[in-house]
Amino acid sequence: MIGARALRAQQLLGVACAAFLAVGCAASNAPRAARPESNAAGATNASADSSRDRIVVSLDLRRDAELAGGRDRYRVRNADLSVEFRSSSGASIDAGELAVEGRALGRVVSGSGTRRRVRYRAGREVIDGLPPPGADGWVALVASGSGAFAPARLRVQLAPLAEVIEPAPGEALYRSQGLVVAIAPPPAGVHVRVRYTSADDGLTANEVGAGRYEFPRDQIAAVTPGPARVVIETDTGCGECPARAGVVLRWSTHSELEVPLTIFER
Repeated sequence: MIGARALRAQQLLGVACAAFLAVGCAASNAPRAARPESNAAGATNASADSSRDRIVVSLDLRRDAELAGGRDRYRVRNADLSVEFRSSSGASIDAGELAVEGRALGRVVSGSGTRRRVRYRAGREVIDGLPPPGADGWVALVASGSGAFAPARLRVQLAPLAEVIEPAPGEALYRSQGLVVAIAPPPAGVHVRVRYTSADDGLTANEVGAGRYEFPRDQIAAVTPGPARVVIETDTGCGECPARAGVVLRWSTHSELEVPLTIFER
């Protein structure tokens, strides 16, 4: 009797083991796509997106000047240059001391902790004559570096003041003569726009090549006589310029040069 019961128990155990092995085999043969991805694969995908770790250097310049007679022909009236270093997450980065062509920019620190912000600013005294009129605008931006940013020498293109050939400042012209503006041909990367302004008129010149800009004769013939100005605007810009591994430059610069004139009726 006891031998029969033992035999029956062994048979039941064999059936259970067979069922267990069948389930295990089915699990081992499941498609691999159904399994969760490893952390290693996730890390590889994250590191492939290098834009997440980059630093963006943003530069902005706004300047206006007047062409005058005498020794100091280009009188800069207002200028503001600002630079900021930020991580891809938007956090402000301290780049140490910063200079443009050897001229130190002011360093402005505000806030604390995660809200700490470092900005670099320069006004007319620093920007005056930089770059010289008619130059290509390329200057060196040198950062001394910090624990968060390695020392660097970066190249950016600032909008230079136009080098004017004609008209002369204060020149008197008759409306019937028309109006032509000639400047040294702008270098590559510098965009130019020439405007005429007076008390009640605003016109834009047509570019005819070789640094020459002509206003339509019929429009100049109808302007109100009196004091007027030719405004020569120069612009440079770059939305995504690589500087070095992990660093990109973005700049937007604008300069205006006014040339005073007198327009007579005839």
